[in-house]
Amino acid sequence: MKNKNLLVKSLKLIEKDLNERIKPMKILQKIDRYLMFATAKSLKLAKSLIILCDKGHSSESMPILRSLIEHVVNMRWIMNKNTNERLNSFLKDLEKFEFGKRWTNCNLCDRMTELGFKNKNYYDFVVKLTYSYAHANASSLDINDLINPKPYNDNKHSEAIYVVTAQMMGHVMMALNKRYPKYFKNYTLIWNQIKGCKNIRKKHEKLKQKHKFKDNINNLHI
Repeated sequence: MKNKNLLVKSLKLIEKDLNERIKPMKILQKIDRYLMFATAKSLKLAKSLIILCDKGHSSESMPILRSLIEHVVNMRWIMNKNTNERLNSFLKDLEKFEFGKRWTNCNLCDRMTELGFKNKNYYDFVVKLTYSYAHANASSLDINDLINPKPYNDNKHSEAIYVVTAQMMGHVMMALNKRYPKYFKNYTLIWNQIKGCKNIRKKHEKLKQKHKFKDNINNLHI
């Protein structure tokens, strides 16, 4: 519940600054419009994850979590440097692909590395696992997960999803703060609360052991 409350808090912080800073703007540049729509999409995805986990459908939430991670990483990547060039390239890339086809040329691992994810353990577990659910690919799953998926519908799994989602909301704030330095400063507040929670490791111990989940789930600077 603590992790869910932290996630809800992060959503409220984003919405507060969004209403105070971006929505009142009379003239929006392309980057402002992108950030407004990208943030709105991130908030909707995060709220969808909460609803599914609350209803005991944490397994079914995994494709949405995968979408959220890619969406937020792209936000951070665009705002990290060469913003106008990267935004134009990103939007042009999206226009190339029709519905149902591969829709970006994004190398997510490379972009995460640029943004400071220090090693591939986070990517290998979180991103690849959610990818497996999104594409019905069981290559990275334990066979027991297919026979008895119950572990994925318990509170521990939902708590892990809340943690990752809260992390992503911190990254949304950081991307926005690049554009609006006086606002969206609370990403450190969210990250520090996750990093400082001494009980997270115990809560996820079984989940980590089952999937060889390394120490990176709670490290916000990987």
